[in-house]
Amino acid sequence: MPNQYSDNFEMNIAKKYGKSACEVLHEFCDKGVSYAEVSELTGYKIWTVKRWCRRYGISLAPVQVNESVSFECDMLNKIHENGLNKYNVFSKPWVNYH
Repeated sequence: MPNQYSDNFEMNIAKKYGKSACEVLHEFCDKGVSYAEVSELTGYKIWTVKRWCRRYGISLAPVQVNESVSFECDMLNKIHENGLNKYNVFSKPWVNYH
């Protein structure tokens, strides 16, 4: 992975894609590519990609939340509810003291 001591970001992107870094980042933005995906494609860390996007006034797509992660969050919320339900029946006491 390139670092601060190698050629800079602009030069490496220009060599790799044959265009300026600004043009390449604009193309990624138009395609809806996220910072993490650009990081993987270019070999730079996410923070480096974000820094250069900020310099050019470009905002890439946010990382998309996986539907399974959303489902897991919903399930955890149901488990942690105060009342008894079919999701938390084994994690709550069986006797309610009033």
